[in-house]
Amino acid sequence: MEARHLVVTEDIDWIREKDDWSGLRSIAMLETEREVIGGKTTTERRYFINSLAANAAQILTAVCGHWAIENSLHWCLDVSYREDA
Repeated sequence: MEARHLVVTEDIDWIREKDDWSGLRSIAMLETEREVIGGKTTTERRYFINSLAANAAQILTAVCGHWAIENSLHWCLDVSYREDA
């Protein structure tokens, strides 16, 4: 089982380095809870800075889409080119 919780805000005035990221509009935190083998639960938090407005559905779609590409690309490289060998 996996549960995701996404929090997004456009309140970025407190970020001192915000001018270093052109187009920065929001930050997001994605918390993922997974039940793994043996019933143990793990929690992972990932943080994102982005140019998207604070639209949780759009940001979650972008995050999941990115990892789908990453996972399929890395699998191809590992299998085809034995990159991890």
